Amino acid sequence: MKNALLFKLLLILVPCAAVFTGCATKHSASSAPPSAPTAEATLTAIPVPGAASATDRGIANALHEMALPRYALGWSLFSFNVGVEIGQMCIVLAVAPLLSLLRRRSPLVGHRVVMAGPIGVILAGAFWFVQRAFLSG
Repeated sequence: MKNALLFKLLLILVPCAAVFTGCATKHSASSAPPSAPTAEATLTAIPVPGAASATDRGIANALHEMALPRYALGWSLFSFNVGVEIGQMCIVLAVAPLLSLLRRRSPLVGHRVVMAGPIGVILAGAFWFVQRAFLSG
């Protein structure tokens, strides 16, 4: 019972981490002038939901179904997280120069596009939180 409650709490904290990341990034982007790049804020906020995603039920189920020896579970989870972080960094490194170019050409449009990302993350995280906290069995 105690482990099930802890697991449920962790499943609820994952979307909270996503909402926190979106808020931190949005705050950083909104406090900067439209011509200032905000890639630094995004790069520093990436690890928060990535590290928290290790608690996801889907990952746990997939590792369980693979019938890995107990000693291999930690390394598998660690490797998964490293892969998630690398993937997120690659996406940011690919998108950041494009956003920077857009912001230099049209500061207002660039600022609006940059603000749309964190708002999307906040909405997705909030939906995920409600789904896990109140709608799951």
